[in-house]
Amino acid sequence: IALKRQLESETLLRIDLENKNKTLREELQFNEQVHETAIEEIRRQKHYEVRSFDDGLRQQYDDRLLN
Repeated sequence: IALKRQLESETLLRIDLENKNKTLREELQFNEQVHETAIEEIRRQKHYEVRSFDDGLRQQYDDRLLN
């Protein structure tokens, strides 16, 4: 009977740990997706800023050539 109780206890512990492991893996995957989305948004924003700056410089250069 004692061995049966110990087996049940260890089985419950194993199931609990497996569930925690699954939850942590899902949380990690979610966080990775959130961070990847944030990084992509920052990349787009910086690309736009650089392009706007470059367009401004090009316009200044063209204006100076014409004057």
